[in-house]
Amino acid sequence: GEQNGFWHYNKSLLLRLFTTSIYTVVLYAGLALALAALDNLFGMIVPGKRYAELWFIILGLFTTWSFLAGIPENLDELEAATDYPKGIKIFAQYLLFPLVLVYLVILYAYMAKILISWDWPQGWVGSLILGFATTGIFSFLLLYPIRDRAENIWIKKTSRWFYIVMIPLVVMLLLALWRRVSEYGITEARYIAIILGLWLGGIVIYFIMSRTKSIKAIPVSLCILAMISSFGPWGAFSISEKSQVNRLEDFLRRNTILMDGRIQKAPAEVPSNDVRQISSIIAYLHDIHGYDLIQPWFQESLKEDTSRTGLKYKNPEVVTGMMGIEYVNVWSRATGNDIWLSSNQSGMINVSGYDQMIRNQLFNINPDKRIYSDQGFQYRVNSTLDTITFVVTPEGGEADSLSVDLQPLFTQLYTEYQDINVNKITPEKLMVTAADKNLSIKIYFHRIKFRKEEDRIKPVEYSTDILYKIEKM
Repeated sequence: GEQNGFWHYNKSLLLRLFTTSIYTVVLYAGLALALAALDNLFGMIVPGKRYAELWFIILGLFTTWSFLAGIPENLDELEAATDYPKGIKIFAQYLLFPLVLVYLVILYAYMAKILISWDWPQGWVGSLILGFATTGIFSFLLLYPIRDRAENIWIKKTSRWFYIVMIPLVVMLLLALWRRVSEYGITEARYIAIILGLWLGGIVIYFIMSRTKSIKAIPVSLCILAMISSFGPWGAFSISEKSQVNRLEDFLRRNTILMDGRIQKAPAEVPSNDVRQISSIIAYLHDIHGYDLIQPWFQESLKEDTSRTGLKYKNPEVVTGMMGIEYVNVWSRATGNDIWLSSNQSGMINVSGYDQMIRNQLFNINPDKRIYSDQGFQYRVNSTLDTITFVVTPEGGEADSLSVDLQPLFTQLYTEYQDINVNKITPEKLMVTAADKNLSIKIYFHRIKFRKEEDRIKPVEYSTDILYKIEKM
C-alpha cells in the first residue's frame, strides 16, 4: 500500500533537489561576481580560496535549508494525489526509453560476440550494463503512477520483460567483475560495482518473482547497502586496502623481496609485469590509504617526516627503490592501436663523453620534415622512422655518415611494456648509442608513440635529445 504517496513523495524530493541546485548555482555566481567586482574595481584583495569558502558556505547553509524546506509534510495528501506532469512522461517515454533500447541492442550484440569468440567480457562492459540498468529502472519508476491507465498498458508488459532480459546481462556483469578482481584484486570502484551487481541481481529476481513488486524495495535496499559498505571491516575502503596489500605481498614473496616479514632488495631481475603490478599497488596505497599496513615490512619509516604524524607518505618511486626495483608509472592501458611511452624528465641525463646536444627534436611520419641540420651536422630519418642517419662533412673533407638502427630498442620496449601507456620511465631505458671512428651519438627519447599493426608495432612519432661528438677527421 501507499505506493502512490511514496512515488509523489520522491517526485517532490527530486524536483526540490533540481530547483535547489539551480538556486545554489545562481546565488554562488552572483556573490562570486560581487567578490570579483570588489577585487577588480575597488582594489580589495580577494584571495582565491575565498571563492571556495563561499561555495561551501552556500552549500552547507542555503542549499541544505532550501532543500529541507521543500520536503512534503502531509503524506496522506500525497497518497490521494492524481496529478502527473506530462513532461515526466515525455522525458521517460521518448528520451530515456529509446536510450534503454540502444543499450540493449549494444549489450546483446556484445554478448553474442563473446559467445561466438568464446572470450571473456571486458571490464568496461560493466559500466555499460550498470548504465543500462539505471536508465531502465529510472524510466519505469518515472512511469509508475500511470502504468494502470488503459493507454499505458505497455508499461507493465515492458517492465516485466525488462527484468527478464536483465538476467543474462547481470551474469555477464558479474563474470566481468570476477575476472577483473581475480587479476587485479578489489579496489573501491570494483567493490561498489560488485555490490551494485549483486543488488541488481536481487532486484531482478524480486521484480520477476514478487507479487507486490513494491517500488520501495529499490531505495530501501540501496540505502541499506550504502550504510553497510561505508564503514567497518566489511566496508569498501577496508576490503580494498586489504585486497591490494595481499596482492602486493604475493608479488613480493614470489620475487624473494619479502622474506620473513621484511623487505630486502630484489636478488634477481623482476619480470616486467610484476614490476608494473607492484608499482601500481604502491601508487594506489600512496594515493588512497597510505602505507600503514605495509610499514611493518620496512625498517625505515615510509613517511616523509617521522617527527610529526599525519604527514604525506614517501613517493612510490622511493618505496619501490627500497625493494630494489624501478618504479613504472602506468598511465593507462592502450584502448586503441596507439601506445605512448615517455621518460622521467625530472632527473639528469649522462652527457659525459659528448661535446654537443640538440634538444627536443621531433620526428614524425610527416614526409616534409625528415631532414634536419645543425651547424654543419646533418641528420635524417627514414620513412619508417626506425633509422636515423647522421652525416658530418668537415671543411675540405669527405662526408662521413653513421646510421643508427632504432628497431631493436623499439622491439625491446614493446616486449617489456606491451599495450600499456607508461610515463616516467628511466631515461637510460629510452636511450640508444652508436659510434664509429669519426662520430659518437647518443639519443635520449622523451616520448615515443607506437601504432600496433597486427602482431608488430611501428613508430609514428617521437621526440629526442641528441648528443654527439665529432672526432678530428
